Amino acid sequence: MRKLVVFLALCFIAQFVLAAVSASQAVDFVSASSFVNSGETSEIFPAVQISHSSVKYWIVTLLSNNAPSGFVAVKASVQQPEVSSSKTVNEQLFKTAYFLRAFLKNKDNAGQQGQWFFTQQNIDFFNTLGRVVQSEKDSDLSIISSEAKLAVITSKVNSLKQELDEIKQLCEGIAEKTSQELSFESSYLNSPSTQQANSLLEKLQAVKEDIDSLEQKAIDYESKASDLKKAIADANLELQQKTILSNLATMPSSLAPSVISSKKQAANSNIQAIQQSLQDAVSNSVVFADSFQSRLKKNQAYSELYSEDSVLKEKTKVYSMLNLAVQDILSESKADLWKNQAEVKKLGDYWSAAEKAYKGTNYDLAIEQAQKAKNSIVLIAKAGFVTETPPIEYNTDVFIQAAIGIALVLVLIFFIQKILPKLMKPKGESAEDLQEEFRIKR
Repeated sequence: MRKLVVFLALCFIAQFVLAAVSASQAVDFVSASSFVNSGETSEIFPAVQISHSSVKYWIVTLLSNNAPSGFVAVKASVQQPEVSSSKTVNEQLFKTAYFLRAFLKNKDNAGQQGQWFFTQQNIDFFNTLGRVVQSEKDSDLSIISSEAKLAVITSKVNSLKQELDEIKQLCEGIAEKTSQELSFESSYLNSPSTQQANSLLEKLQAVKEDIDSLEQKAIDYESKASDLKKAIADANLELQQKTILSNLATMPSSLAPSVISSKKQAANSNIQAIQQSLQDAVSNSVVFADSFQSRLKKNQAYSELYSEDSVLKEKTKVYSMLNLAVQDILSESKADLWKNQAEVKKLGDYWSAAEKAYKGTNYDLAIEQAQKAKNSIVLIAKAGFVTETPPIEYNTDVFIQAAIGIALVLVLIFFIQKILPKLMKPKGESAEDLQEEFRIKR
């Protein structure tokens, strides 16, 4: 029994998995529809589903000259492709799709130039820098203090040790926050939702705050290390001891302000680009959502004019597509045979107006005229054809000529069978004999 329950559960799950729309199906559905304008192509990048209010969508990007010119949200967890028509929902979905696309392109471009900050390599760098400054505090600075045994030097060493404690905390914080950002980014890119873009940006900015502070600490440390070296040089110590202690006071190369500044510039540049991408996504999502409403009307108009209509088929029992119905009803062989000629005329007018409105992008009017045309088709089909057969007009001249022809044929047959043999008899017989024979027979 338990195995049966497990089996049925797996079948139930498999049913939904199999029913789900794939990325390629979503692209094919959009490409085959009238959502795509002339010159546009369609793709899904990145190829991940975007969630909004627990519903998942494939967001198909429409491209013109390799730049986004629109988006179409296709529901993923359904049996047949279906688009989202809600302007509010589409704004959120389009914003997320636009942002994801821009984020990945910014990351790729900066990465190719070695200017993308949020990497495992930089996590390792700051973790290592934390250990370096700890060693600097515990080893080199402690040696200087114990060897010099001068209050002025000890005071400066203690000040540097305090700086190193704060630097170590910042290094660890940068490494930890960068690691958190990478983890969140990976999760977000694999399963994004419309609510997460701001969270990603917040994690990026959290790293920025620490690295800004670290840069200032590195500058302060360099200044204080220089003061320590000066104090060692001025101290009453042997020259060799001064040289050794001065070398120990030199700040670690990995903590040099120029190194930290380079890291900071990369991080700030990345964050600014992402901030701009998010701002662009917010503003463009409104434009794209408005544009989609027009595309939606266009697609609805196209469907009314040129797609299958089950309601029309049910009502007429014959026609399932408006354009084909018009073509058949108004054909030369049938146009004059329909009983409801008033609706036949209207149908022609409605169809002409619908096509003209569609080509002129007046989709509301096209839909209105198409629906009127369908109503006319229903009325025409219901009334049917003319039932009385029209009188047939005969050409009497033809019949007269035929009768004359038949009479001539009969006369000719009689002549051949009766008269001609007599005329062909031997000449010994007199005309009187012939006449007598003819009288007797009569």
